[in-house]
Amino acid sequence: MWDDVVASNVIAYKAAVDLADRKGLPRGREDFHTLSWLQYAYLQQGKFDDALRCVAMAKEVADKELQNPRIRDGYASMKARQVVETAKWEKLGLPAGAVRDGGAPGYDGSAAYLLAAGLSAAKLNDTATANVALEKLRAMRTQAESGSNAYRAKPFAIMEKEVGAALASAQSDAASAERLLKEATAIELSLDAPSGPAEPIKPSFELYGELLLDLNRPQDAAAQFNQSLQRTPNRRASLRGLERANGQRPTTAQP
Repeated sequence: MWDDVVASNVIAYKAAVDLADRKGLPRGREDFHTLSWLQYAYLQQGKFDDALRCVAMAKEVADKELQNPRIRDGYASMKARQVVETAKWEKLGLPAGAVRDGGAPGYDGSAAYLLAAGLSAAKLNDTATANVALEKLRAMRTQAESGSNAYRAKPFAIMEKEVGAALASAQSDAASAERLLKEATAIELSLDAPSGPAEPIKPSFELYGELLLDLNRPQDAAAQFNQSLQRTPNRRASLRGLERANGQRPTTAQP
């Protein structure tokens, strides 16, 4: 129902902006929520340019409200999702200081941005930046764990393992990459399935399936994509991965 998601959030975004203008409310309170859902729906439709326009609208507000963490992290999350969903990897600047777990439900945009930065860096063979992203995600996980919130720490742990796996894969260490993604999927299974855009922004089952495709194991990859689709139905990247897995034939005999 991606067409319906787009239509409803176009209306919702306009209503949120109109309300903020009429009441003199700060931007980013309601409108970034609808704008991020609109971006996600466009991404699932493959309308990447329309999704990018949503990111540009968010950036225009964020550039004026850099001291507002809700707005800053809202834009950062949308930017991260654009990079990850389109697989148009780019060097993303990382904050110089420590990344702090914000304490809000779920996890904040900083973690999503770190994930995108880490995955991008690994794909671009920028090991140093990927390791910085990995360390910052590890710090967020340990902060959440020290706060006695084991459930909240789980998304951070998944993202930490995803970046670690991407690094290992870039260094031709397929065994370590697969081990980390197996661990990530086990954690993801213990989380509630997302009711909206994927959380974390790169499902670990999907990333695991992509790794298995690269390892010429299409049957195993298909199983991971199917698991991903159970949690995030009709998700574009998982559907495309499943299509590749079903059409791909091993070039060498599998043990």
